[in-house]
Amino acid sequence: MPSAFAASAAERKAYTQKFLDDLEKRSDAVHGQLVDAVATLQAARAVVDALQRERDDNAAQIARLRAILDEIPQSFDPTILERMPVELLADIMRLVVQPRSSFQEYGTATYDAVRASAPIVLSWVCHRWRDIAVNTPDLWCYVAAPLLKPVERRRPVMARSYIARVQAFLKRSGTRPLHVILDWCFCTHLWDDMPEYQTVLTAVSLHISRWEQAYIYLPNGITSSTLEFLRHPTPTLVAIEVYNGDDLTVTKWADVVPYPTYLPHCPRLRHMEAGSMFLKPRQPLLLLVRAAIYIEDPPPHAVWDSLCMMPNLEDLSIHFITLRESPPEPPASELRLPSLRKLTIGGDGAILRSWATMLCMPKLVHLSLTESSRSIDWEVIAPFLDSVVHTVNELTFEVAGENLAGVVPDYFGAFNLVQCVNFRNVHDTPATLWATLLRRTDGSTPYLWPALNSIVFERGAISSQAAEALVDMVISRMPAENSPLDEGTAAPEFKVAFRSVACPTWLSAQLALILHDNLTAKTPSALPVISDDDDDDDEWTAESEESSERRSNVSLEA
Repeated sequence: MPSAFAASAAERKAYTQKFLDDLEKRSDAVHGQLVDAVATLQAARAVVDALQRERDDNAAQIARLRAILDEIPQSFDPTILERMPVELLADIMRLVVQPRSSFQEYGTATYDAVRASAPIVLSWVCHRWRDIAVNTPDLWCYVAAPLLKPVERRRPVMARSYIARVQAFLKRSGTRPLHVILDWCFCTHLWDDMPEYQTVLTAVSLHISRWEQAYIYLPNGITSSTLEFLRHPTPTLVAIEVYNGDDLTVTKWADVVPYPTYLPHCPRLRHMEAGSMFLKPRQPLLLLVRAAIYIEDPPPHAVWDSLCMMPNLEDLSIHFITLRESPPEPPASELRLPSLRKLTIGGDGAILRSWATMLCMPKLVHLSLTESSRSIDWEVIAPFLDSVVHTVNELTFEVAGENLAGVVPDYFGAFNLVQCVNFRNVHDTPATLWATLLRRTDGSTPYLWPALNSIVFERGAISSQAAEALVDMVISRMPAENSPLDEGTAAPEFKVAFRSVACPTWLSAQLALILHDNLTAKTPSALPVISDDDDDDDEWTAESEESSERRSNVSLEA
């Protein structure tokens, strides 16, 4: 009996222990599920609370918007404008006539028909608006005279209205600074045959002391006496551009001795451009930071003396279209431009060659070369290029593509600091150019511009052959995946940018594989494919450029 009882007790104990173990396991599982359920419940409560708050906020917003909706009148109440304070209405009118461009932003200004007509349109609304507009001088500071149409010149009433409009703007502007635009470009008549323009210029020049920005494009046939008004002080002048006629190759009083001087007092002048004639300042222009000179057969000494009076220039553009006489003698004194960072040159290089040894530009970093007016004689300007080789790190070429293959290695091979190169309006850069830029890893053959890390194409075209050579060059400039770098040194980045360039569609795709985010292309998919055998310029011309006309043809009857 005792043994049987012991066996039975052991069996019951084992069974009970097994049941206890199972129950404990299940209890642990239930506890875990309970913890999860409590966490889920708390999260759900948080979501419910958030939704309730959002619902309450939406209800408050709905109530507020319904109240506003009920307050909105169903019909326009004309007394609203009548009750509007004069000062507030005048401020609104000032915003309407705000300039949409400036000399500093775009260089050459253009006639803004909307801005020119805005004060007149505002004065037509009602008598109250007219009184406010006429007595708000800030609305009438944009004095603009566009080119007269032939039909307008044939109608005397239109010619008189043209003059009266300018006179009205001058009178109503009071003593405010003026933005003057006399845009008589593309005029087919000589200056003496345009009495309307002469009357307008005379009226505007009487207020020259108030000029702040002035853009003057005169017809052909002017003389040095025509610009006598520029001999008056201009204390508020900030920017001025003066051009003469459609043909910038017409020489203007270059042989006058002594050469006339202009701009006797311009303490605020920062931007100046002159085309076909040269404005020699009478006093130093200490605040001038940008100057552009486009002239044929220039008086070299007058230009040099003028640049000596512009010591703080930062951006200088010089285009000597041609030189009628033999190259001039080098200047007697040195010209220092310590702040000049960008220089654009084009045309005849004889004067620049004579200046090379006397021109000091220690901070020049951007050199731009353009053949927009005439081809560049690279052999002539070689001494000048040698004088800036040790500071320039950015080059811009606006030259014929077929000349680049020989020009770049022959005259720019020593520019070892160059990091960025811009090709503007260059059609089909030759494949041999990119071959000269291939990075040589074996050290057997030197390659150009070892520091180059950026190439920009702006307008122009690239053929398939040149595109393939370009890809090879970019690959050669990229660091190898397993190439060792110094500690703390990042891998160099190479960047390529296309801006309105006609090129093969596969070029941007291949460069994207190599450069990733360092490729910038403007609508690459819309650019046509260029064939090496295609001689039809219409098939590979870059995207249409914006019209070069300087103004809109707006009827003066408005």
